[in-house]
Amino acid sequence: MGGVGIKIFSGDHGVPHVHVWEAECRAKMAIRTGQVIAGHLPAKIARKAARYVLDNQDALMAIWNELN
Repeated sequence: MGGVGIKIFSGDHGVPHVHVWEAECRAKMAIRTGQVIAGHLPAKIARKAARYVLDNQDALMAIWNELN
């Protein structure tokens, strides 16, 4: 996603989320809402990641459910 990484880890816990990173910034983002729930991302990166997460919500939830 253009220099931004997004990953779902197996055996993770809590609200279904993805891990997002870019350069020195890292955060967890809720799959259902696209909101940052831990960590910090610059506003531009957070908007870009949220758009991706929300546009791909069904696929990401399927992956989350398979891995967790």
